[in-house]
Amino acid sequence: MSERRTFEFLNVMRFVSALWVVLSHLGAPPLDSLASGTNAELIRKALIAPFSGVAAVMVFFVISGFCIHYAHMVGTRFDAVSFYLRRFTRIGLPLLVAVALHQWWGTERWLKNVLWSVYCELIYYAAYPALRMAMARVGALPVAIIALAISWLFCLQSDEGFGHITAYGNAWTWLVCLPTWLGGCALAEWVAGVRVEPCYARSVSGWTERHLVMARWAVWAASSILLILGMKEILPFKYSLPVFGLFMVPWFMAEMRRPDVITWMGKLGAGGYSIYLMHSVSQPQEGRHLFDSLHPLLGWILRMMVAAIVSAAFYMVVERPSHMLARLLGGWWRKKSISTEP
Repeated sequence: MSERRTFEFLNVMRFVSALWVVLSHLGAPPLDSLASGTNAELIRKALIAPFSGVAAVMVFFVISGFCIHYAHMVGTRFDAVSFYLRRFTRIGLPLLVAVALHQWWGTERWLKNVLWSVYCELIYYAAYPALRMAMARVGALPVAIIALAISWLFCLQSDEGFGHITAYGNAWTWLVCLPTWLGGCALAEWVAGVRVEPCYARSVSGWTERHLVMARWAVWAASSILLILGMKEILPFKYSLPVFGLFMVPWFMAEMRRPDVITWMGKLGAGGYSIYLMHSVSQPQEGRHLFDSLHPLLGWILRMMVAAIVSAAFYMVVERPSHMLARLLGGWWRKKSISTEP
């Protein structure tokens, strides 16, 4: 069992993934507005594929599964009540405040574009004690493979959502994405040293910086290709993205073997949840179209500025205090349960 440590790479990926979601929802810089005719149309189409928001959410799921499971793989005694207090406070309070703010501002319909993944997280937290028992018996990777088989069998049902990851609504999206979240749990077991890594995961131990750069480009290219195939309904997201999530796990492991280096992206990644929840405040409000009368490029820049300012303020005023409260509540219950033990 390894010594517990933090992983700067995860914070970097939180920021990158949040930025990808923002660019997916607000759109890439409208450079087509600077061209005309056929060139403008080609530029517009070219700017769609590089930013797959749904693939970025798969990254969030891997990170979430890792962080939840890793803490209990390196010596932290698991206590279900303390776990629930910490996790539901940490994610629930910012969620409630965000919903209220979006309703007040008139952008709640844009918030719905991200809520499906938050609901998945809540379900994973609720199910974690049971999943943890299963993983303790056979390991997280076998459980993830079983979950993938169940997910695919479930997705054989017809849907009216064009094969999107949310094709079956909030009630079942968690099942479709569960293999990816469990992939993060498998990564936690390998990094902590409580499970023997499979051969394909061990092979990354010798990766150089050149290999890592190639892997980053490969992951980005795969996300773009899957986005195009999904939009064309050639390969539905409901089949491809859970596999994409598992495909990223060995790459994550290679990145996490490197020494931690503090970067500006890692610092911004601490507020990834705030960016995720609040970036859509710069979208058109109900009955009002802020920035729509401006030049598209200027309007885009102002939208990004508003999203950044609001997200930063939300992190400082809401998310960060929620983290502190979650730690206090979890620690309070843990001390209470220890003091009452016979």
